[in-house]
Amino acid sequence: MPNRADGARIAGVAGVDMMVNRLAIIDFGCGTFALRPNQNARPEIVGKDATLTNAGSIKDGKQLTLPVTLNGTVGVAVLDTGARGTMINYKLAAVAGIHPESDSFRDGEPARGATTTPVLSRVGPIGSIRFGGITRNDVIARVVDLPYLESAGLSGGPAMNLGLDLLAGTRLTVDYSSRRFWLAESSCKLTSQKVAGGAPLLALFEKRPPPDAK
Repeated sequence: MPNRADGARIAGVAGVDMMVNRLAIIDFGCGTFALRPNQNARPEIVGKDATLTNAGSIKDGKQLTLPVTLNGTVGVAVLDTGARGTMINYKLAAVAGIHPESDSFRDGEPARGATTTPVLSRVGPIGSIRFGGITRNDVIARVVDLPYLESAGLSGGPAMNLGLDLLAGTRLTVDYSSRRFWLAESSCKLTSQKVAGGAPLLALFEKRPPPDAK
């Protein structure tokens, strides 16, 4: 398997087939991944005060979608744990009052997504995003019309690719069979991070007691 065009080394891909009829638990704060039998979503599994989201789908694909609110404007996001940075399309930027042609934005790294064809992007501040019970303020993201959003049936409206930068410090539990997931704060506290327009996420973590600790 070739490495990604951005230099990331790829050893393999864990596909949805591995996760069917299981709970896939990704703790981005602790840097852990686990598969567990599909069972009741207890707090010690999904995290304390986790928010349940019944996910949508894309055309001819298995990715999960979810509603997001950007600066008070509702859009659709594709949950993409393989993307280092979040990207929004120009339609979402327009309705959310974001101006990628302004001086607060700069040319970003070309976006490729699942393809090897680069697409020009603009990087800058997009404001506040809320998704799955999580709020992120002062978000920096790329504005770009990703080609796959058209084949996914999402290019006609406000849409985005929700990446690892916004998931940092969370615990994500996915039930692919039922097309639902839970989001909660991680039991590992994020103490520092550097995210800029899809650049690698660098973080140090401070361990906290798990939610079920006495």
